[in-house]
Amino acid sequence: MSGMSHDPLRLGVKPITKQRVTASSYYDSSRKEYLVKNSGGRWLALNETQFKRKLRAEGKSPKVPGGVDGVHISPVEAELLRIQDEDDVSFAGVVAGHREGFYEQNGTRFLVTDSPNLIEPSAGSWPVLHAFLNGLLGGDEEQLSVFKAWVKFAVKAVRSSNRQPGQALVLAGPAGCGKSLLQGLITEILGGRSAKAALFLTGRTDFNAELFGAEHLILEDEFMSTKIADRVKLGAGIKGLTVNELHPCHRKGSTIVNLRPLWRVSVSVNDDPEALLVLPPMDDHVEDKFILLRCIGAEFPMPTTTAEEQRAFRGTLTKELPAFLDELERFEVPSHLSSSRYGVASYHNPQLAEDLASLSPESQLLELIDAAGNSLFGVDERWQGTAAELRVELLSLPSTQRDARSLLEWKNAAGTYLGRLAKKHPKRVQHRRTAELRAWIIHRNPMTP
Repeated sequence: MSGMSHDPLRLGVKPITKQRVTASSYYDSSRKEYLVKNSGGRWLALNETQFKRKLRAEGKSPKVPGGVDGVHISPVEAELLRIQDEDDVSFAGVVAGHREGFYEQNGTRFLVTDSPNLIEPSAGSWPVLHAFLNGLLGGDEEQLSVFKAWVKFAVKAVRSSNRQPGQALVLAGPAGCGKSLLQGLITEILGGRSAKAALFLTGRTDFNAELFGAEHLILEDEFMSTKIADRVKLGAGIKGLTVNELHPCHRKGSTIVNLRPLWRVSVSVNDDPEALLVLPPMDDHVEDKFILLRCIGAEFPMPTTTAEEQRAFRGTLTKELPAFLDELERFEVPSHLSSSRYGVASYHNPQLAEDLASLSPESQLLELIDAAGNSLFGVDERWQGTAAELRVELLSLPSTQRDARSLLEWKNAAGTYLGRLAKKHPKRVQHRRTAELRAWIIHRNPMTP
């Protein structure tokens, strides 16, 4: 039939899971609720009394039939038992990247109650969106290609309901440059559902069920901490979101269930040093789990002075998304940006990477060592000792103790950062291990007294 596309990105592919036609009612064994659809096609959770009322309205009798040997329950009660026995689920709700229906995955039976509202690609032009992206990314074709590739594979995963890991996308730039606006467009592209993930990732709550209801997880710098322990925890959390397949869903009042959501994470931060310090240290464990794009404060392609102009600008960008997605279907990722694991390589903008390296905890430790100067080195050109001894000295010196207290708050921090410095600056920091102890040699910076 002419004009029909057979592209799996457009049509969608059924998830690789056991799925069946949705029954008329389900029983949520975790919450002891019955799930039914109302006249508007929306799933409702009913307690037993409410559900019995619905069954009576459908013509089922609440009375035990008389004169029938062996029958001791009413048709209403029989239907309750049948649903509990045949149509039970451990979880009911939205699961990111899954269409509405019944599923069995990893031994868990669950009901997805709503589907993502995906935009259908359509041939056309997207001049305003292109101008916005080009301006935001500083006219850098490399960054634009990385962004397009990241979106392409994110859309592919959600459309097909087939999981592919994807890095967290970091947008760093001045306030008001359009970072949050771009995050909003990403939400629209991925199905129209987003959630703020900072509380869970920073350990301020154990409950994460709302994250399962959104394909796009958003973090913003005002909700994150600059403390090194919090940044490390954040990095570990984001790493889990981007690469792990199975995640525990924890709702208040319900048993934890393990589900396979399809998530993409974006982070928007200002590009001043204090704001960048909320990002996790880009060490060997997490650096390939991030894409770092540098944004600039370019002029928007439409006026945005008034609220009405802002709505018109946003509306124009939204109208151009189908054409943008249509182009993404044909977009070929440049070979040097391709990745077999993620689809797109873990690109770090060179300027951002340099800025983050200067703010890394190991760089801060080297600055403290240099600031200590003669108080640490004395008349020698080098200091030798264990990481624990270095920590004690930096914590005791008036010139370094305040910063050392926050930088080296966890016990093995000094040893970890010295190990990184030995890789980055082997002429200044070397490791010496004997049978008795693990020692470090630190050479004085000739530029400091």
